[in-house]
Amino acid sequence: MFDVEESLRHWETVELRRFREGRPNAADAPTRYLKLGVYHYSSIEPRRQGCAAHGSDEGRAASALLERLQQLSQAVERSHCCGARIASLLIGVDTDTDAIRVHVPDATGTISTQRFVDNLTLYDRTRELGREQAKAAIRSAVAACAGVADDDALTEGMRWFCGYLLKNNIAQIDAVRAWHGGSYADRGHTERLIIVGDAVDDVQLRNLAFQAQMETAEEGSVDLDIGLHILRGLNEPRALAVPVLVHLRYDPRIPGARERAQGRARRLQSAIEARHAAGVAAGAIVVRAAVRAGDAAHLDPVEPLADTRVCACAGAEAHP
Repeated sequence: MFDVEESLRHWETVELRRFREGRPNAADAPTRYLKLGVYHYSSIEPRRQGCAAHGSDEGRAASALLERLQQLSQAVERSHCCGARIASLLIGVDTDTDAIRVHVPDATGTISTQRFVDNLTLYDRTRELGREQAKAAIRSAVAACAGVADDDALTEGMRWFCGYLLKNNIAQIDAVRAWHGGSYADRGHTERLIIVGDAVDDVQLRNLAFQAQMETAEEGSVDLDIGLHILRGLNEPRALAVPVLVHLRYDPRIPGARERAQGRARRLQSAIEARHAAGVAAGAIVVRAAVRAGDAAHLDPVEPLADTRVCACAGAEAHP
């Protein structure tokens, strides 16, 4: 459930770079910024192992995410002139098989949670076909989902991209079938830790972390509580604490960015520890903070500030 205002700012940054620097292409190039929204579901245990925040209801998860995508599109159109628009795409990921379903937009760019290409079905339909025949079948399935002809010029870019995702996902389905017999044995949540703030998305490890994005502990309290509930269920039987990492990125080109990121990380860490004081005191929850310079590999630990409160005891000097 991405932040609409933050995503709007990111789009503005990309568009400004196109105007000033011609990156990734010139401002007058016939392209549009694409925002991908991805939700997850379980094909084997859909009522138990789907998105915990939406009660394992894949319909609710997809609808909530689609609403955010629509809000971002409206924000771009209402905040800027000259017909400013973005493209959106909704994708579901089956956490049992790694297969995806792509909610292909129609000719007007409209997305429906009920209309998609399911790659498990497409996999079975194309597995006996030759390479070129299979690619043609994928293109036809995408066009049919969009409700347009295979050679429709207006939707060509989006249809190509959707077909590209589906074609490459077939290799991932193959891998899961070869290495795991078709589906993963651990169908539930098996996260190792909770990450608050920016995702550690450069570590490609399945179920690495439960992600809680927030500016304040109050804002993300529901996400954090869900993550704590999940990891307590996993860790308490093994007498393990729940690890929480506050992780924030900063732009090293901006003066003072590192110090500001450290300050925000400390505030989030303190707020989380205060909100869950009993669990922290009992050693059931361990909270640490770190910042990172852009996409650098090194995590820079953030040490909490020393307690400078003064104890004024009778007949004694004050000590820090």
